[in-house]
Amino acid sequence: MPDDRPARPARPTDRQSFQAARPFRPGPRPDAGPPPHHSVRIRDGDREIEVTGSPMFVRQVLEDLHNIWAQLGGEPPRQPASIRMPSPAPRPADPDPSSAEAGEVATG
Repeated sequence: MPDDRPARPARPTDRQSFQAARPFRPGPRPDAGPPPHHSVRIRDGDREIEVTGSPMFVRQVLEDLHNIWAQLGGEPPRQPASIRMPSPAPRPADPDPSSAEAGEVATG
């Protein structure tokens, strides 16, 4: 049986396609693994210490190394263990609440 339906008109070329353009995405990074570990080995006579870990951890251990050596030698630490935090930012000066209460103006 022949097809009696009229032929479909051709799609106009000025119409956009139904799919929008895909945004650019860079390819995956090669070797995107965990952060590198650092390793430091220090000897002092017959004593030796090796530290392995993240760069921040190794730096903290190196900063506290004099206390670690003292504790390993049975001496009290020179400085107590503490977490060093930066000093807080200065607060802006608050206006004196007693001089301007509820919008009153002082008259002389």
